[in-house]
Amino acid sequence: MAIKLVVNIAKKIPGPSEYSSVQASCSIEGELSAGQHPQVEAARLFSQAEAAVNQQLGQVDIKSVAPTPVQRWTQPTASNNTTPNQSQSPQRRSPAPVTESQLRFISRLLDAGKGSRDAILAQHQVGDLRDLSCKAAASVIDTLKAVT
Repeated sequence: MAIKLVVNIAKKIPGPSEYSSVQASCSIEGELSAGQHPQVEAARLFSQAEAAVNQQLGQVDIKSVAPTPVQRWTQPTASNNTTPNQSQSPQRRSPAPVTESQLRFISRLLDAGKGSRDAILAQHQVGDLRDLSCKAAASVIDTLKAVT
């Protein structure tokens, strides 16, 4: 009975634009014949797969790939009643805004003396708690809850 070895390797390197990457992967299958050591054959196959991936990534000239422009999603206004449709979908949106329930909970924690509104505003460099992102508000809540 033959033993089958499968070796997979994948690597990512930073891409040409912010939050992008370039990836290469390789899968190699081999069969062990009588008398072969699985560890030695696996190491050999892995080495071949890694060399192929490194060669492929080495051929990618990151600087020659033109970065794609980043579009920001904006809320509709009186002069802009449309949101991007799928054919114009942005690559990245602004962070999700703070939710009403997060604002209510932060207010309750501040009213209970767990922290300072001014300190939160200064730390997150916002003028009002409504200017926090959802993620920042979650961090504020965790910090305030930890105060004894």
